Amino acid sequence: MRTSQMIVIVATHTGWSLEYIGKLPYRRLVYLVAEIDYQNRCKAYRIEYRIGQVMCILASDKTHKYKPEQFIGDAPKQTEVMISMMEEAKGANVVLGDGKTHLLPMVDANIMEAVEEEFDKEWEGLLKGLRAKTLKAIIFYMLKRESPNITRDEVGALLTVKAIENINKVLSKLV
Repeated sequence: MRTSQMIVIVATHTGWSLEYIGKLPYRRLVYLVAEIDYQNRCKAYRIEYRIGQVMCILASDKTHKYKPEQFIGDAPKQTEVMISMMEEAKGANVVLGDGKTHLLPMVDANIMEAVEEEFDKEWEGLLKGLRAKTLKAIIFYMLKRESPNITRDEVGALLTVKAIENINKVLSKLV
């Protein structure tokens, strides 16, 4: 499916502007289209299931008892794209400067808002030419979920050159 078709599908089902949808990361766009498709298939299946129940009543007799699934098949299943995106939504594990693995959650609106307020700048502007101070703030708010008492200095000590390489590998999945 072409990107333009995916954008139209998402716009039709969400009411979001084409401009906003066009700015979404491609992976999220694919996920949204897969989710919309899954929901549509589930909606259609519920109708088909009722029809299958009627067919069972008409076709069943004393010797044969039918089930709707025999006429209409199994319920829709989530696609691999959706399953992998749901796994990513939990966050990502990354090894930081202390040698330990830490869970970095998905960047949500709360994290974005906190960083925007701290730097008095738009989120997109903060990500362009990401500075160490900005990265430290983002990671600070992400790690606060796992460790509420963590300090900025502790976060700074965790951000070694090797740790930043690890973070850069997973951060694009979380933003």
